[in-house]
Amino acid sequence: MGVYGEEPNLEIKGVFMWRGTEKAFEITDHPSYEYHFFRKMDIRVPEDRKLIDEYWTIWDEEGTATVEGLRPRDVRYFK
Repeated sequence: MGVYGEEPNLEIKGVFMWRGTEKAFEITDHPSYEYHFFRKMDIRVPEDRKLIDEYWTIWDEEGTATVEGLRPRDVRYFK
């Protein structure tokens, strides 16, 4: 999960991964679940793989990486 974009137009975005093909109970039971958009991704689909790579490898040496065209401002990884 992270905050992306430029002030004042910031967006919270992220990619979740878990085992199985259904959404994890912890996600669907969370009070903010209805405010999020979820879709199943497939790493064999080039567009999905590119998006996953952008989210999980955003910090480059030059500091010029973007995710969906937005600059990362603050990113957190959760296990």
